[in-house]
Amino acid sequence: MLPLSSLSRTLFGTTAMLVALSFGLATPGQTQNAFNPFWKDQFKSAPKTKAKPKQSPAAQPEKPYLDQMQNQPRFEQDNNRNAQPHDNQNWQSKGPYPAGQQPGLTDRGVEAAPLGELDRGVDSNSLGPVMAGSSGGTSAPLPYDLWQGVTVRQVEQLIAALTIPPRSTTVHDLWKRAITSNAAPPQPGEAAVPFSAVQSEALFRSGLLTDAHHVLAQSKDAANPSALSDALKARAAIAAEQPQDGCPLAKQLIRRIQELPKSLTGTASLMIGYCAVHDNNKAAAGLAADLTEDNGVSGSAGVAALRAFSVGTKPAIKSNARMTLIDYRIVEKVGGTINRGQLENAKPPLLAAVATSGLAPVDVRIAAGEAALKLNAISIRDMTNIYRTANAGRAQPSLVAAPDGGSNFGDEARRATLYNGAETEASPLRKARNIRSFLDSSRRAGLYWHGLRMMADPASQLSTLPEIGWFAETAIETSLATGDYSNARRWAAFAASQRQDGGPNLDHWRALIDIADPGPARDRLANGLSLIENAARRGLFGPVLLHRLATVLDAVDTQVPIPLWEMASRTPQPTTGHLPETGVLSALQNAAKNKHYGHMLLLTMKTLGPNGAEGAHMIALGDSIRALKRAGLKAEARQLGVEALFGSWPRAVSN
Repeated sequence: MLPLSSLSRTLFGTTAMLVALSFGLATPGQTQNAFNPFWKDQFKSAPKTKAKPKQSPAAQPEKPYLDQMQNQPRFEQDNNRNAQPHDNQNWQSKGPYPAGQQPGLTDRGVEAAPLGELDRGVDSNSLGPVMAGSSGGTSAPLPYDLWQGVTVRQVEQLIAALTIPPRSTTVHDLWKRAITSNAAPPQPGEAAVPFSAVQSEALFRSGLLTDAHHVLAQSKDAANPSALSDALKARAAIAAEQPQDGCPLAKQLIRRIQELPKSLTGTASLMIGYCAVHDNNKAAAGLAADLTEDNGVSGSAGVAALRAFSVGTKPAIKSNARMTLIDYRIVEKVGGTINRGQLENAKPPLLAAVATSGLAPVDVRIAAGEAALKLNAISIRDMTNIYRTANAGRAQPSLVAAPDGGSNFGDEARRATLYNGAETEASPLRKARNIRSFLDSSRRAGLYWHGLRMMADPASQLSTLPEIGWFAETAIETSLATGDYSNARRWAAFAASQRQDGGPNLDHWRALIDIADPGPARDRLANGLSLIENAARRGLFGPVLLHRLATVLDAVDTQVPIPLWEMASRTPQPTTGHLPETGVLSALQNAAKNKHYGHMLLLTMKTLGPNGAEGAHMIALGDSIRALKRAGLKAEARQLGVEALFGSWPRAVSN
């Protein structure tokens, strides 16, 4: 009697060979169309792939599939490995506070950091010449030696530890430019896969599905590509709805599936099933469902859809069914539908795919789109297109939630209606009211910053009229969110002129505009800081905001006025927010100093943490801004500072 493990391998091999035969593929030891009655024995006697050594689990809940991405990078340097936690009373910052005035820090993450790491800022340096463009459609230049100073494996390890896509819109734009750049790749080092596979994996995890496919489609194939490389290329093509590119590779995986990392075998089996549906091969679809379950995937929406297709019935997908992007592509392919409840805890790739699908119900598309937009997994243009195509007649049945359909669709439908009203309304007063109502609803949904960016075009169409004087603050916000500083100043000047008629005092917004864009005249920022002083004396700025303001000003090389730091120093420095582990800040400093742009950007993402600039610790925020500025990205550095301050900035009437 065979041991259980041997029996399991035999059954698995049987299923795989049946799938291969149903596709008309040659099995090991056969020519393409020959039938061998002893194929089971041939499979059992085939040489076994040597087992890979066990690796430590990845930091992210969803493991990346590249081998080197399974381990976390280590940042400790020889000179700080034995450092002891710093003494708060002896710690002196080179930040905005004068010597002897720095408030003590008690945050656990700060206490664990060595003295040498916290007692400095990123050195002032400028990066070398910029030459390379981006394949992502931007004309902004990047250094041709973008990945100098790191190997492919180091980039893999860094990306494995990141929350991507970045939550900061400023950093996300830089991230996309860098990861899609046509700059020279990093040195291979010990990497087992080409850099294009790393790029594609990172783009896939970011929800940038078309870019993930494009990167691999444009890459040069190795002489003998590994099963892993073929699987990643097939997944990218199927995710981007290009089955003609993905299915030939996916079908070949039937014979090599045991060469894949265990975490990818289920996905590979589902891709084989997708291709069976694409070929209208019902027998292969049913066998692919068995193969997927043999690979440990249970409760999958894709498996349910494959089984329904194999017997010619319409799939009934349970609300709690496991749903990945490939599952969704199968459900979509067989003509099934999903509901909003199945998007709960969905990853960026799935959210992006559903949001941009032309087949999903409108309420599901809007729900997926808004969830994806929060994560920066789709663009503002994608979301506005979803709102534009939302049809009230199609949305009406979902206004009352189905038993398994998730929460009520009313708020999302209303946002779509308000967006279209703001975009098409001719009356300035009604347009302004639609914009404001849309933003109020977006704020309640956690989409305020993105909502401001969506409303930038409608708001820019409004003239400064007395009857919409109350709209001035909103117009300033939309302009700041999109970097239209001339329009922001136009509305700030208009608001100042309305003061004599009882309008609100918006002078502190003029100061934030000057922080974002000081312009050619340095005295403009000085005037802005005096306005902040006046606002702080009126009690508009709380202690936390004052500390963060001082951090941002110092990071952009602006001298903090003495009255401001005096007011800030009356309270302890905030200790909340994300602070990276020991060694990351030192590595960030070294990357900026050595002109290693790509390395610096990845470390900036790690430094800021999962919630972007607004959720970063003050030390992490200051060092991130300095690093971008030293890289020559002065506008982005200032915009990151605006992101850090914006959520807490005092509002007169808007919120």
